[in-house]
Amino acid sequence: MINKISAFIVDDETPARNELKRFLELEKDFKILGEAQDGAEAVSAITDLKPSVIFLDIHMPKMSGLDVARELYLLETPPLIVFVTAYDRYAIQAFEVNAIDYLLKPFDRERFARTCAKIRDALSNQRLLREKAKSLGNYLEEDRRLRITGRKRNSKEKILIHIRDVLYFHVKLTEVIAHLVHDEEYFVSTTLKSLVSTLDPEHFQQTHRAYIVNLDHVEKVVPLFAGNFNLVLKNAAKTSLPLSRRYAKKFKQFLK
Repeated sequence: MINKISAFIVDDETPARNELKRFLELEKDFKILGEAQDGAEAVSAITDLKPSVIFLDIHMPKMSGLDVARELYLLETPPLIVFVTAYDRYAIQAFEVNAIDYLLKPFDRERFARTCAKIRDALSNQRLLREKAKSLGNYLEEDRRLRITGRKRNSKEKILIHIRDVLYFHVKLTEVIAHLVHDEEYFVSTTLKSLVSTLDPEHFQQTHRAYIVNLDHVEKVVPLFAGNFNLVLKNAAKTSLPLSRRYAKKFKQFLK
């Protein structure tokens, strides 16, 4: 009897979990141990069930996929991780090197089959397993530093915000607001000038005197008039933000 590869699915969206289950059921040497719709539930179940591999969504409310991965990395035998994301630039730069694989939503059966082949290869190669575990651990530690503190409106409680979860920063009156991928807003104690000097310009660019935008979340640039543009983001609301003529030339270099 073939020892099947045990898998666990983590995604806050039911259709996404169902799609992963459907593809996994077509891989005869895989078995699904369970699924979770949030990070805390996932960490608890995975600690008990000890699957060989997890398919882990990145953008989940409260506890992101990277937060989950960081917790799992502390286990004596951490599982392989396949990150699942809708943001291609984020995936390619971060996960291709540090994880066994990543799946960019939406993906098809052929792409999923290639991921399963990588999982089989990794599980049969202990040296590769150790290298990937070390690489992912280093990445997660670096990722931990990419956080700022913010607070909800009318709240004094400070929350850690991951920089990559920020769609854009916006100055309103004298306050800087971080707008996140899950339609959350946090007030951060800083200035746009300070953010421009500290954020990675490969990912964040100022587009207007009142806006800094995460390039990973830009879907398209729409020309207006007099050298001005609008930026349309990839979020569900297709948020439109100004790109003024003053910043347009420098900004467009990052979209080539």
